[in-house]
Formats: sequence, structure tokens, C-alpha cells
Amino acid sequence: MYEIVKKLGIMPKKIVCYIWRGFLKLVLSVGKFMWLTGNILENVMIVKMDLEMSVENAKFRRKIKNNT
Repeated sequence: MYEIVKKLGIMPKKIVCYIWRGFLKLVLSVGKFMWLTGNILENVMIVKMDLEMSVENAKFRRKIKNNT
């Protein structure tokens, strides 16, 4: 009886440990993935904004050139 209890006492701890470790790894990988995609999206948005600004500046310059 004592042996069974001892084995059962050790097993759940190991299982919990493995589940917790797996959970942490999953969270970390998801977090890393989100961070990377976030950075990529941010960079894309910055590039898009720069392009829009340069297009606006080009239009503005053309207007000035046409007016003079």
C-alpha cells in the first residue's frame, strides 16, 4: 500500500511539472511570436506612413512648381 501511495505521490508532481514546463514554453513561444509579428507590423506601418508622407510631399512640391 505504502509503495503505491509513494509512487502516486511522485507521479502527479512530475506530471504537474511537465504540464507547467510545457505551458511556460508555449506562453514564451507565443509571446515571442506576438512580439516578432508586432515588430514587423510596426515597421510596416512606419514604412507605410513614410511612403504616404513622401507622396504628399511630392504632390505638394508639384503644386508649388505648377503655381510658379
